[in-house]
Amino acid sequence: MFYPTQLDEKTMLYLETETSGAFAKSDLEVRPDPLKALTNAVEAAKTFSRHVAKELKPVLREHGMDAEITFAVKCDGHGSVMIAMDKDKGQLTCKLSIRQGG
Repeated sequence: MFYPTQLDEKTMLYLETETSGAFAKSDLEVRPDPLKALTNAVEAAKTFSRHVAKELKPVLREHGMDAEITFAVKCDGHGSVMIAMDKDKGQLTCKLSIRQGG
């Protein structure tokens, strides 16, 4: 399923979701909020990236190494987010590059 999402006055996008969780068809009066889901997914990706970088930087510096980590974030209409099991299957795919000097 696709839900139209107005990001701002000029930007419209469609958020693809599986028909499960908040987007499941049911008798409940739950109205999906794709903009909230997208906003929360971006915030979760930022928070996760900061946490991973903070934990890895000292180890990378100590061993003179760099790292690149790719992950995907999935979200639902309630704004719930999760790190996807498959890095290629999420609404957002993120690539985190951590340099020993940075």
